[in-house]
Amino acid sequence: MASTCKYDIDGFSKELGLSLTEVTELYCELITELHSETLKLKTSIADHDIESQKRIIHNIKGITGNYRIFDVYELSSKINDLFKSANWDQAALLLPHFFYICEIAISEIKTKLS
Repeated sequence: MASTCKYDIDGFSKELGLSLTEVTELYCELITELHSETLKLKTSIADHDIESQKRIIHNIKGITGNYRIFDVYELSSKINDLFKSANWDQAALLLPHFFYICEIAISEIKTKLS
């Protein structure tokens, strides 16, 4: 695995008592799910489906927190809180940056795993 990554994949591996191969498989599943969820989120935005957006953001918050993808987790938490308080306009302003950091996270994890 490459040595530089802002995500502590090696620490995650040690904490779970899993081999790097096993953790690599988990992170590959994370990448697939994060990519899928961001595509669903874009569709729900285009459809103006707030309830779907809320569910997707909540799901992304959960999976990124579990995998220690803290930048995505923190922003999804903030957006989630804005949705809970029905502050749709403020949440919408954060979504372009959210998509950007998700893309960066996926790219960085892929680089780390290769």
